[in-house]
Amino acid sequence: MPLWSERGLTGVLLLGDKRDGGLYSQEEIEIARASGERLIDTRATAKTAQRLMALLRQRLAEVKVMGEQGRRVLHDQVLPQLHLALLYLSGLPAAATASQSESAPEAPAIFQAAAVSQPAAVRQAMDVLAAAHRQISDLMRDASAPHHLAQHGLVAALQTWVETDCHFQEVAWEVGPGVAQIVERLPLFISEVIWFATQELVRNAARHGRGRDAQRPWRLRIALHAEDGLQLAVEDDGVGFGSQGGPSPGAPVGSGSGLQFHGTMLAAVGASLEVMALAGGGTRAVIELPPEAVIEFAQG
Repeated sequence: MPLWSERGLTGVLLLGDKRDGGLYSQEEIEIARASGERLIDTRATAKTAQRLMALLRQRLAEVKVMGEQGRRVLHDQVLPQLHLALLYLSGLPAAATASQSESAPEAPAIFQAAAVSQPAAVRQAMDVLAAAHRQISDLMRDASAPHHLAQHGLVAALQTWVETDCHFQEVAWEVGPGVAQIVERLPLFISEVIWFATQELVRNAARHGRGRDAQRPWRLRIALHAEDGLQLAVEDDGVGFGSQGGPSPGAPVGSGSGLQFHGTMLAAVGASLEVMALAGGGTRAVIELPPEAVIEFAQG
C-alpha cells in the first residue's frame, strides 16, 4: 500500500496475513494506511528537530567560544594591566598630569621631563602597557582562528602556531594514522573548541614549565591519535606540579579559570580534558573526543 503526505509518496506499507486468517476490511486498510503515514511524518518531524537542535547547539558553541574567550582575556588580563599602568603613571610629577591638557606638539617634551624625574615609574608603566598590547594582539589573532582552521585544517594550523608563536627548545609532533580523516570530517566549531583548548595547554606549559629558572631547557610533545575516537595529548618535561607543592604525580591538576573554561567548552561538545602530573616531572594534558561524538558530528 502506498503512503502519501503533502510531499508526495513517502513510503509503502506491507500487509501480511491476518492473525485470524480472515480478510482485511476496507476500514482496517485505511486505518493501517493512516497509521503508517502518521508514523513516517512523526519520524520526519523528529529528525528535523534533531537537526535544528544540532545547528542551534553549534551556533551557541561558536558564539560562546569567541565571546567568552574575548571577555576573559580583556577582563582578567588586559584591564588589570591597564589599571596597573595608570597607578604607575599617577605617581609622576604634576607636569605629566598637566600634559594631558596640553597640545600634542608639547606633550612629548613634558613626558620626557617626567621620565627624567621618575624613570622607574615610566619604565614600569611602559612594560605593563607593552604586555597589554601583546595580549590584545594575541586576542585579535585568535579571532582569525576560524579562517586558518578552514584553510589549513586543525593539525597544520596548530603546527604553524606552535612554530611561530611559542619558544620551546624542542617540539616533537606525533600524528597517528587516521587523524587527518577524522579532523576533516569534524565541523569547524568543534575544531575551534579543540584549537583554543590546545592553545591554553601549550601556553600554560610555556608559562610555568621552567619554574623559577628562566634558562631551564625543556621540551614539548604534542601527539594526536585516532585509535578510539580522537585524542590530543600535550606533554612537557618541565618542573611539573609536584615540585611546587601541588598534587602528587599521577593526580589530576589544574584548577585555573582557563582550564575550567576550556574543560567546560569541551564537555559541551562531548569531549573531555584531563591534566596529570607526571612521575618524572612535567605535565601531561589529554583532550579526548569519543568515537560516538566523532560519528555524530561526521554524520551531522
